[in-house]
Amino acid sequence: MTLPKIRTLELKEYKQFELLRQNEKPWPYLTDAFTHIWDLAYEIVPRAMLSVEVKNEWAGCAGYALAETDPDLAFMGIIIKPEHRRKGLGQQVYAQLIERLQARKIRRVLTMVNTHQVAGLQFADRCGFQEIGRTVYSELDATAADIGAWDDPEQIVARQNLRFTTLNRFPRRGLADRLLPIWNRTRPDQPQYWTYVPVSANRLER
Repeated sequence: MTLPKIRTLELKEYKQFELLRQNEKPWPYLTDAFTHIWDLAYEIVPRAMLSVEVKNEWAGCAGYALAETDPDLAFMGIIIKPEHRRKGLGQQVYAQLIERLQARKIRRVLTMVNTHQVAGLQFADRCGFQEIGRTVYSELDATAADIGAWDDPEQIVARQNLRFTTLNRFPRRGLADRLLPIWNRTRPDQPQYWTYVPVSANRLER
């Protein structure tokens, strides 16, 4: 068994990993909960992201965000690529995240797992998380995106002289909310209607 390499992302690497995540095609399983973590760590909390590598290839990553209103609270997320799951990587990176949070004297940790992700819920249960509620949020309809129901967002941004750094990260969280009004205001001849689908998720705490 090849041991994974788990390391802190350097700030200079964030841009590279962000470019990977902007393209949903290779990793369509990234959830809104995790992208929220990524955005906060990328913008606010340096050294809050871990890279998981196997044989010098990216196998996943994990991160945490500190609550602005509660110094004892953090929100964390872990994502492992499907081909590397069920090999203990999640448990190893989770242990390292918890060590870092304990060093910061964080006493409460929250996460969110989509209700249909049974393996994720089982993992959270093994790690001592307990359900504290459920929520329904909206994600862009990835199926519609796959069949080309709208233009390539990167091209839309380029034509409008916008920068991804001034918008939320594409594709599933936030960018459409900011980009659509701009697009529809400047191009009323080509209105875009990007559909959302409801997603049920469990809120968990340990």
